[in-house]
Amino acid sequence: MDVTSDARRAVNGSLTRDLKFEFVRALDARGVFLARGSVRQVASALEIATPTIYKYIQQGPPPSGNDQENRWARKEAKGFRSKANA
Repeated sequence: MDVTSDARRAVNGSLTRDLKFEFVRALDARGVFLARGSVRQVASALEIATPTIYKYIQQGPPPSGNDQENRWARKEAKGFRSKANA
C-alpha cells in the first residue's frame, strides 16, 4: 500500500484546513492509520506535521465547513481506501 502517492494524488494542489481535517477523518474511519508508518506518510503527503494528524483524529468536526467540500473529502478517502485494497 503506497499511502503517500495516493494521498498526494488526492490532494492535487493545496487544501484548506477543513478539507485536510475531513480527509484525515475519512481515512481514519476506513482504518488506513492501522498500517504501520501510514500517519507519517499521510502527514508528509498533506504537508502537515505528524502530531496534526493525531490531533485531527482526536478532534470532533471542524468549527466551520462547507458540506460540498466535506463530501469531496469523504469521496476521495473512499477511493483512496479501495485503491489500497487492490
